[in-house]
Amino acid sequence: MSYFREAFKLWVTEVKPCHVICAHNLVPEDKTRNCVFLAQLNFDVTSVGNLVMLNSVVDIDESQRQILLATQDQQDFMRYFAIWAKSLSSGLLPAFIGGGNETMDSIRSFASPLALEGNARVFKKLVLPGYSAHHGRGAARALFNGLPAMHFMTSGTNAFGGEALFSIPLPEDMEYAEPMQFRLHWGFQGNPQPADIGFVWRVGARLYQANEATSGFENVEVAVAEPTARRNAVLMTPFIDFDPSIQFGDSQQYGALRISIIDPGNAISDVYLMQVDLRYTANRIGRGV
Repeated sequence: MSYFREAFKLWVTEVKPCHVICAHNLVPEDKTRNCVFLAQLNFDVTSVGNLVMLNSVVDIDESQRQILLATQDQQDFMRYFAIWAKSLSSGLLPAFIGGGNETMDSIRSFASPLALEGNARVFKKLVLPGYSAHHGRGAARALFNGLPAMHFMTSGTNAFGGEALFSIPLPEDMEYAEPMQFRLHWGFQGNPQPADIGFVWRVGARLYQANEATSGFENVEVAVAEPTARRNAVLMTPFIDFDPSIQFGDSQQYGALRISIIDPGNAISDVYLMQVDLRYTANRIGRGV
Protein backbone atom coordinates (compact mmCIF):
# COMPACT_ATOMS: atom_id res chain seq x y z
CA MET A 1 0.00 0.00 0.00
CA SER A 2 2.99 2.34 0.47
CA TYR A 3 3.40 2.29 -3.34
CA PHE A 4 -0.18 3.46 -3.90
CA ARG A 5 0.08 6.04 -1.11
CA GLU A 6 3.08 7.65 -2.78
CA ALA A 7 1.30 7.57 -6.15
CA PHE A 8 -1.79 9.22 -4.66
CA LYS A 9 0.30 11.88 -2.92
CA LEU A 10 2.09 12.73 -6.17
CA TRP A 11 -1.24 12.99 -7.98
CA VAL A 12 -2.91 15.18 -5.33
CA THR A 13 0.03 17.47 -4.60
CA GLU A 14 1.71 17.90 -8.01
CA VAL A 15 -0.15 16.49 -11.00
CA LYS A 16 -3.78 17.43 -10.40
CA PRO A 17 -3.13 21.05 -9.31
CA CYS A 18 -1.61 21.64 -12.76
CA HIS A 19 -4.99 20.82 -14.31
CA VAL A 20 -7.25 22.62 -11.85
CA ILE A 21 -7.94 26.34 -11.77
CA CYS A 22 -9.36 27.34 -8.39
CA ALA A 23 -10.26 30.92 -7.43
CA HIS A 24 -11.01 30.09 -3.79
CA ASN A 25 -8.71 30.94 -0.92
CA LEU A 26 -7.24 27.61 0.19
CA VAL A 27 -5.98 29.00 3.53
CA PRO A 28 -8.75 29.54 6.11
CA GLU A 29 -9.00 33.00 7.62
CA ASP A 30 -8.71 31.54 11.10
CA LYS A 31 -5.55 29.49 10.79
CA THR A 32 -6.14 27.72 14.10
CA ARG A 33 -9.36 26.04 12.92
CA ASN A 34 -10.41 23.79 10.11
CA CYS A 35 -6.81 23.01 9.23
CA VAL A 36 -5.48 19.87 7.60
CA PHE A 37 -2.22 18.30 8.73
CA LEU A 38 0.22 18.67 5.81
CA ALA A 39 3.58 17.60 7.17
CA GLN A 40 5.83 17.29 10.19
CA LEU A 41 9.05 19.34 10.13
CA ASN A 42 12.02 17.84 11.96
CA PHE A 43 15.18 19.90 12.57
CA ASP A 44 17.73 20.79 15.26
CA VAL A 45 18.16 24.24 16.75
CA THR A 46 20.67 25.90 19.03
CA SER A 47 20.17 28.86 21.35
CA VAL A 48 22.55 31.78 21.02
CA GLY A 49 21.65 34.46 23.49
CA ASN A 50 18.08 35.48 22.74
CA LEU A 51 18.20 33.90 19.30
CA VAL A 52 17.25 30.40 18.19
CA MET A 53 19.42 29.26 15.30
CA LEU A 54 18.69 26.44 12.84
CA ASN A 55 21.40 23.84 13.25
CA SER A 56 20.43 21.08 10.79
CA VAL A 57 18.74 20.30 7.51
CA VAL A 58 14.94 20.46 7.71
CA ASP A 59 13.45 17.00 7.29
CA ILE A 60 9.88 17.09 5.90
CA ASP A 61 7.89 14.03 7.02
CA GLU A 62 4.62 13.54 5.10
CA SER A 63 4.00 9.96 6.29
CA GLN A 64 1.00 11.03 8.42
CA ARG A 65 -0.41 13.53 5.94
CA GLN A 66 -4.11 13.06 5.21
CA ILE A 67 -4.88 12.74 1.51
CA LEU A 68 -8.39 12.80 0.10
CA LEU A 69 -8.92 11.61 -3.46
CA ALA A 70 -11.81 12.83 -5.56
CA THR A 71 -14.58 10.25 -6.03
CA GLN A 72 -13.82 9.99 -9.76
CA ASP A 73 -10.14 9.34 -9.01
CA GLN A 74 -11.09 6.54 -6.63
CA GLN A 75 -13.39 4.98 -9.22
CA ASP A 76 -10.71 5.12 -11.91
CA PHE A 77 -8.16 3.53 -9.59
CA MET A 78 -10.50 0.73 -8.53
CA ARG A 79 -11.40 0.00 -12.16
CA TYR A 80 -7.78 -0.53 -13.18
CA PHE A 81 -7.03 -2.37 -9.95
CA ALA A 82 -9.92 -4.77 -10.72
CA ILE A 83 -8.54 -5.43 -14.22
CA TRP A 84 -5.11 -6.08 -12.73
CA ALA A 85 -6.53 -8.46 -10.12
CA LYS A 86 -8.59 -10.32 -12.75
CA SER A 87 -5.46 -10.82 -14.87
CA LEU A 88 -3.71 -12.36 -11.89
CA SER A 89 -6.60 -14.74 -11.14
CA SER A 90 -6.82 -15.86 -14.78
CA GLY A 91 -3.36 -17.38 -14.64
CA LEU A 92 -2.31 -15.72 -17.91
CA LEU A 93 0.10 -13.20 -16.40
CA PRO A 94 3.61 -14.48 -15.63
CA ALA A 95 5.21 -13.05 -12.51
CA PHE A 96 8.72 -11.68 -12.88
CA ILE A 97 9.91 -10.83 -9.41
CA GLY A 98 13.53 -10.65 -8.37
CA GLY A 99 14.71 -12.00 -11.73
CA GLY A 100 12.80 -15.29 -11.41
CA ASN A 101 10.27 -16.57 -13.94
CA GLU A 102 6.96 -18.09 -12.92
CA THR A 103 3.69 -18.75 -14.76
CA MET A 104 0.72 -18.64 -12.42
CA ASP A 105 -2.06 -21.20 -12.73
CA SER A 106 -4.07 -20.18 -9.67
CA ILE A 107 -5.01 -17.14 -7.59
CA ARG A 108 -1.90 -15.55 -6.09
CA SER A 109 -1.26 -12.67 -3.72
CA PHE A 110 1.86 -10.52 -3.45
CA ALA A 111 3.33 -8.58 -0.55
CA SER A 112 4.71 -5.89 -2.88
CA PRO A 113 3.75 -4.37 -6.23
CA LEU A 114 4.22 -6.64 -9.24
CA ALA A 115 6.75 -5.34 -11.76
CA LEU A 116 7.86 -6.67 -15.15
CA GLU A 117 11.53 -6.56 -16.03
CA GLY A 118 12.89 -5.46 -19.39
CA ASN A 119 12.74 -8.98 -20.82
CA ALA A 120 9.44 -9.92 -19.22
CA ARG A 121 6.90 -11.80 -21.35
CA VAL A 122 3.14 -12.17 -21.05
CA PHE A 123 0.37 -14.02 -22.89
CA LYS A 124 -1.78 -11.94 -25.24
CA LYS A 125 -4.79 -12.85 -27.33
CA LEU A 126 -6.12 -11.92 -30.76
CA VAL A 127 -9.84 -12.42 -31.50
CA LEU A 128 -11.04 -13.29 -35.01
CA PRO A 129 -14.86 -13.12 -35.33
CA GLY A 130 -16.26 -15.97 -37.41
CA TYR A 131 -18.39 -13.72 -39.60
CA SER A 132 -15.29 -11.75 -40.67
CA ALA A 133 -13.80 -14.73 -42.52
CA HIS A 134 -13.93 -15.31 -46.27
CA HIS A 135 -15.92 -18.40 -47.14
CA GLY A 136 -16.21 -20.89 -49.99
CA ARG A 137 -18.97 -23.17 -51.15
CA GLY A 138 -20.46 -25.18 -48.29
CA ALA A 139 -20.16 -22.30 -45.80
CA ALA A 140 -21.92 -18.96 -45.44
CA ARG A 141 -22.35 -16.09 -43.00
CA ALA A 142 -25.39 -16.58 -40.78
CA LEU A 143 -26.73 -16.00 -37.27
CA PHE A 144 -26.22 -18.40 -34.38
CA ASN A 145 -28.83 -17.65 -31.74
CA GLY A 146 -28.83 -14.04 -32.95
CA LEU A 147 -25.04 -13.73 -33.12
CA PRO A 148 -23.07 -13.36 -36.39
CA ALA A 149 -21.23 -16.60 -37.20
CA MET A 150 -19.92 -18.78 -40.02
CA HIS A 151 -22.38 -21.57 -40.92
CA PHE A 152 -20.99 -24.87 -42.22
CA MET A 153 -23.48 -26.71 -44.41
CA THR A 154 -24.39 -30.23 -43.32
CA SER A 155 -26.43 -31.32 -46.35
CA GLY A 156 -26.45 -30.97 -50.12
CA THR A 157 -23.67 -31.41 -52.65
CA ASN A 158 -21.30 -29.17 -50.72
CA ALA A 159 -21.95 -30.67 -47.29
CA PHE A 160 -18.89 -30.24 -45.06
CA GLY A 161 -16.97 -28.95 -48.05
CA GLY A 162 -16.92 -25.35 -46.89
CA GLU A 163 -14.12 -23.46 -45.21
CA ALA A 164 -13.50 -20.19 -43.38
CA LEU A 165 -10.39 -18.25 -44.38
CA PHE A 166 -8.94 -15.61 -42.04
CA SER A 167 -6.11 -13.13 -42.44
CA ILE A 168 -3.71 -13.08 -39.48
CA PRO A 169 -1.80 -9.85 -38.75
CA LEU A 170 1.35 -10.88 -36.90
CA PRO A 171 1.69 -8.75 -33.72
CA GLU A 172 4.74 -6.52 -33.41
CA ASP A 173 5.43 -7.69 -29.85
CA MET A 174 5.28 -11.42 -30.65
CA GLU A 175 8.00 -13.61 -29.16
CA TYR A 176 8.95 -15.90 -32.04
CA ALA A 177 10.62 -18.50 -29.83
CA GLU A 178 7.23 -19.47 -28.36
CA PRO A 179 4.47 -21.15 -30.44
CA MET A 180 1.17 -19.44 -31.26
CA GLN A 181 -1.98 -21.30 -30.19
CA PHE A 182 -5.62 -21.26 -31.33
CA ARG A 183 -9.01 -21.92 -29.72
CA LEU A 184 -12.37 -22.32 -31.49
CA HIS A 185 -15.77 -21.13 -30.23
CA TRP A 186 -18.57 -23.05 -31.92
CA GLY A 187 -22.10 -24.40 -31.53
CA PHE A 188 -24.85 -26.22 -33.40
CA GLN A 189 -28.54 -25.89 -34.11
CA GLY A 190 -31.23 -28.38 -35.04
CA ASN A 191 -32.54 -31.68 -33.72
CA PRO A 192 -32.23 -34.09 -32.03
CA GLN A 193 -31.43 -32.62 -28.63
CA PRO A 194 -29.35 -33.58 -26.77
CA ALA A 195 -27.25 -34.68 -29.72
CA ASP A 196 -24.26 -36.96 -30.14
CA ILE A 197 -21.93 -34.58 -31.96
CA GLY A 198 -18.72 -35.99 -33.42
CA PHE A 199 -16.51 -34.57 -36.17
CA VAL A 200 -13.03 -33.12 -36.77
CA TRP A 201 -12.02 -29.48 -37.13
CA ARG A 202 -9.15 -29.05 -39.57
CA VAL A 203 -7.16 -25.90 -38.81
CA GLY A 204 -4.45 -24.93 -41.27
CA ALA A 205 -2.08 -21.99 -41.19
CA ARG A 206 0.62 -20.46 -43.36
CA LEU A 207 2.96 -17.47 -43.13
CA TYR A 208 4.30 -15.37 -45.95
CA GLN A 209 6.00 -12.13 -46.84
CA ALA A 210 4.51 -9.20 -48.71
CA ASN A 211 4.03 -9.96 -52.42
CA GLU A 212 4.97 -13.60 -51.85
CA ALA A 213 3.01 -16.30 -53.66
CA THR A 214 0.78 -18.27 -51.30
CA SER A 215 1.72 -21.85 -50.53
CA GLY A 216 -0.01 -24.82 -48.93
CA PHE A 217 -1.38 -24.88 -45.41
CA GLU A 218 0.11 -26.86 -42.52
CA ASN A 219 -2.87 -28.54 -40.87
CA VAL A 220 -3.76 -29.58 -37.34
CA GLU A 221 -6.83 -31.77 -36.75
CA VAL A 222 -8.96 -31.32 -33.63
CA ALA A 223 -11.43 -34.11 -32.87
CA VAL A 224 -14.77 -33.11 -31.33
CA ALA A 225 -16.79 -35.53 -29.18
CA GLU A 226 -19.89 -34.08 -27.53
CA PRO A 227 -22.27 -36.97 -26.70
CA THR A 228 -24.81 -34.79 -24.88
CA ALA A 229 -24.45 -31.43 -26.63
CA ARG A 230 -27.44 -29.08 -26.65
CA ARG A 231 -28.27 -26.68 -29.42
CA ASN A 232 -27.52 -22.97 -28.98
CA ALA A 233 -24.83 -23.77 -26.39
CA VAL A 234 -21.44 -22.20 -27.06
CA LEU A 235 -18.69 -24.84 -26.97
CA MET A 236 -14.93 -24.26 -26.92
CA THR A 237 -11.87 -26.27 -27.71
CA PRO A 238 -8.78 -25.88 -25.50
CA PHE A 239 -5.86 -23.80 -26.72
CA ILE A 240 -3.96 -25.92 -29.25
CA ASP A 241 -0.55 -25.41 -30.87
CA PHE A 242 -0.27 -24.89 -34.59
CA ASP A 243 1.64 -27.42 -36.66
CA PRO A 244 5.23 -27.46 -35.32
CA SER A 245 6.65 -27.10 -38.85
CA ILE A 246 5.37 -23.51 -38.91
CA GLN A 247 8.26 -21.27 -37.92
CA PHE A 248 7.53 -17.67 -36.96
CA GLY A 249 10.23 -15.12 -37.70
CA ASP A 250 11.09 -11.60 -38.82
CA SER A 251 10.84 -12.54 -42.48
CA GLN A 252 7.05 -12.94 -42.36
CA GLN A 253 4.63 -10.06 -41.96
CA TYR A 254 1.35 -11.81 -42.74
CA GLY A 255 -0.44 -15.06 -42.04
CA ALA A 256 -3.53 -16.94 -43.15
CA LEU A 257 -5.77 -19.33 -41.26
CA ARG A 258 -8.11 -21.88 -42.88
CA ILE A 259 -10.74 -23.78 -40.90
CA SER A 260 -12.92 -26.59 -42.23
CA ILE A 261 -14.86 -29.64 -41.03
CA ILE A 262 -13.93 -33.20 -41.98
CA ASP A 263 -14.94 -36.71 -40.97
CA PRO A 264 -18.48 -36.13 -39.64
CA GLY A 265 -18.66 -39.51 -37.94
CA ASN A 266 -22.18 -38.91 -36.65
CA ALA A 267 -25.18 -37.35 -38.32
CA ILE A 268 -24.83 -33.82 -36.92
CA SER A 269 -26.92 -30.73 -37.15
CA ASP A 270 -25.83 -27.36 -38.56
CA VAL A 271 -22.47 -26.26 -37.14
CA TYR A 272 -21.57 -22.59 -36.53
CA LEU A 273 -18.16 -21.05 -35.89
CA MET A 274 -18.49 -17.90 -33.76
CA GLN A 275 -14.94 -16.95 -32.94
CA VAL A 276 -11.28 -17.96 -33.16
CA ASP A 277 -8.87 -16.94 -30.38
CA LEU A 278 -5.15 -16.73 -31.13
CA ARG A 279 -2.87 -16.71 -28.10
CA TYR A 280 0.77 -15.72 -28.36
CA THR A 281 3.65 -14.86 -26.05
CA ALA A 282 4.54 -11.17 -26.10
CA ASN A 283 7.80 -9.51 -25.20
CA ARG A 284 6.99 -6.29 -23.33
CA ILE A 285 9.84 -4.35 -24.94
CA GLY A 286 8.59 -5.25 -28.41
CA ARG A 287 10.67 -6.17 -31.46
CA GLY A 288 11.75 -4.65 -34.74
CA VAL A 289 9.69 -5.41 -37.84
